[in-house]
Amino acid sequence: MENIVDTISKQVTHLLANDLPSTFMYHNLRHTRRVVAKTKELAEGMELSPEHSQLVVLAAWLHDVGYLQHHLGHERESCKMAKTMLAEIKYPEAKIKEVCRLIMATERGKAPKDLLEKIIKDADAAHLAQKDFRSI
Repeated sequence: MENIVDTISKQVTHLLANDLPSTFMYHNLRHTRRVVAKTKELAEGMELSPEHSQLVVLAAWLHDVGYLQHHLGHERESCKMAKTMLAEIKYPEAKIKEVCRLIMATERGKAPKDLLEKIIKDADAAHLAQKDFRSI
């Protein structure tokens, strides 16, 4: 699991650190790292299988890369980019579809349908439960 997650985390970190305009004050590398950390925490707490943990952690890393293209509908763009990046490292097609399903679960106003969607949705909004949420 870690090799694939490590590869994607390095790619996303590079993209967001170097290609995302500095005007993105919230949807940036810091936000993505917070979402990944919270996703891992929730996945561990829910005792997910290694396969399910990998899927949701990959989705957390990739959920906002679409902002590199445009902000409206960035989830769909994130899925396109995720498909390309994951296919390049020969990640199985069925798992790529699952990662995209989880990315799409982060759309505003979309109700999660299963545990994995709940985890990524909660991780993406976890900042709202922090004392310093206004500064975030």
